[in-house]
Amino acid sequence: MAQALEDVVTAVDPDLGFHLFLEILFTYDVPVTEAQRVRYRALAEQFGYSADHLDEQLPRRPH
Repeated sequence: MAQALEDVVTAVDPDLGFHLFLEILFTYDVPVTEAQRVRYRALAEQFGYSADHLDEQLPRRPH
């Protein structure tokens, strides 16, 4: 799965790749640490996502 996401980011569109990445995290309820959240927020800002949008996409359970 990681290779497919990398291919999307490099060959198709980085924004689409990031969006798909967020969807995977949400769909499979992947644990996200606070350090990862900070990194994902920084990436989201570069793509023009609001903080609310990102928070809606990341799993909500504490880790």
